[in-house]
Amino acid sequence: MLTESKNKRKENPLNEAIGKDVQKFFRLLELHQDLREPFIQELCSKTKCKQIFNINYPVLIPILSGKEGKINGYKRYYSEPYNFNGKLYMLVNHWFVSNKSHFSKWQRIVLPIA
Repeated sequence: MLTESKNKRKENPLNEAIGKDVQKFFRLLELHQDLREPFIQELCSKTKCKQIFNINYPVLIPILSGKEGKINGYKRYYSEPYNFNGKLYMLVNHWFVSNKSHFSKWQRIVLPIA
């Protein structure tokens, strides 16, 4: 029963849509270099990301060795890197509809005009 529920979450096209929205927003932040260091530090913290987005992984992880992106053998990060303040990061790909309101609230904090 629990496995069936998890599979339905993965197959939900709305989950894919939130992931694409997140990627687009982070590309805009990258393009304009609008993501300040305090926000980056929060996004690299698993604890903070749980509080902010209700997500179980750090939203960003720094690229250090080229082996990043997998957690417990599962690919949890998009392979295309993001450049913030001259450092490369990977963005978590584990977004669900339940994270959308949290992400939208954070967007308004980061960019009040978003």
